[in-house]
Amino acid sequence: MELSFRTAQLPDVETLLGLVSELYVHEGITVSSVVAQAALFGLIEDGALGQVWLVSAGPELVGYAVLTYGYSLEFGGRYGLVDELYVRPGWRGQGVGQATLEFVASQGRAVGLSALRLEVERGNRRAIGLYQRQGFGAHDRDLMTRRL
Repeated sequence: MELSFRTAQLPDVETLLGLVSELYVHEGITVSSVVAQAALFGLIEDGALGQVWLVSAGPELVGYAVLTYGYSLEFGGRYGLVDELYVRPGWRGQGVGQATLEFVASQGRAVGLSALRLEVERGNRRAIGLYQRQGFGAHDRDLMTRRL
């Protein structure tokens, strides 16, 4: 199976919102579609914030990935946050997630990122296994959020 990765453009937002909705239902995340749409527009319009890719296997859209940029003294400068990675259910377990993470890492290196980070639900053993095989390690810290 040969995968292709295409940088998302503004006309792709509706397609992406469908995939985002699938991910959020799967993960039990509640976010307004208006909020998600605005965030996608902002990210696609301003490449300094990060990148979004559509993942396809031949003509079939099988998922997407979102990489955003941050800055950390601990990590020596700019790092990437794999903010979202979604593979449609029928394509899981076939190497799509692994290939997508490798692609994202190569894109991160190309723009000079010093590290990649991500978050994963503690109970998602399958995803944790994938991330560990890709070289991600857990920290003995809790991610905390305050909405502004």
